[in-house]
Amino acid sequence: MEIYNGSNEQIYKRALTGANISLWEWDLEKCCIFFSDNFKNILGYNTENFKNLFDFIEEIVIPPDKLSAKNDLTFFIKGNTETYRSEFKISTKEKHIRSLLVKGAATRNSAGEIILLSGSINDVTQKKRLEEYINYSAYYDSLTGLPNRILFRNDLKTILDNYKNGALIFIDIDDFKSVNDTFGHDYGDLLLVIFSQLIAMCIEPYGTLYRLGGDEFMLLIDKLNSYNELKKLCMEISHYLKNPFEVKEKQIYITISIGIALFPEDSSDVAEL
Repeated sequence: MEIYNGSNEQIYKRALTGANISLWEWDLEKCCIFFSDNFKNILGYNTENFKNLFDFIEEIVIPPDKLSAKNDLTFFIKGNTETYRSEFKISTKEKHIRSLLVKGAATRNSAGEIILLSGSINDVTQKKRLEEYINYSAYYDSLTGLPNRILFRNDLKTILDNYKNGALIFIDIDDFKSVNDTFGHDYGDLLLVIFSQLIAMCIEPYGTLYRLGGDEFMLLIDKLNSYNELKKLCMEISHYLKNPFEVKEKQIYITISIGIALFPEDSSDVAEL
């Protein structure tokens, strides 16, 4: 067995790099900030132009996360919390998006003023991607990409809790089993995808389309002004279905069954609706 004797500094650097952890230190008195080498490698460009963490945030944090990142830092510097913690996404020199978790603590002088901030930066990109995938799998249909039954019930409950008026439109493809039996499941799956895209386009101004499972879909309508407008929407959907669907160069005709429930007129309970 080969024994490797490296310096403590080398071992420390390898440990930080292997754990995707970088170090930073902001000297408020000297108005300068230090980032460890492995963080510079993540960014892909020089960090010497940054004078403080606010420069860093302004320069590389993506626009949607910039305000919250600045607020987290300001909140900490004002003494509203003892430790600094902020999570946001950055854009590297190669325009790759990375998720970072930044932590820090303050060093104060005898007057209680902050003179130094130091901490760590953890690259949590893979962790965030896994969390996003798990969340997507829990709430979205893998075939059509539509929100699923769980998200539908959650969204409906939220709307009912806020005493909004609206409607549910349940759509079922008639005798869908015959499509699978005649053409095969690949054709059936593609038909469901094309069908869902068509219906989503029809109802986009009015609400959201969900796939409950199989060939069953639900429209959650919360932007209708009248019952006549609701009937007009259903007629428009039916009109589009008069033409065949082109699936792998085959023409497939379908019909649908539609059911409508209004809230709160019919009920304000999720199960009853």
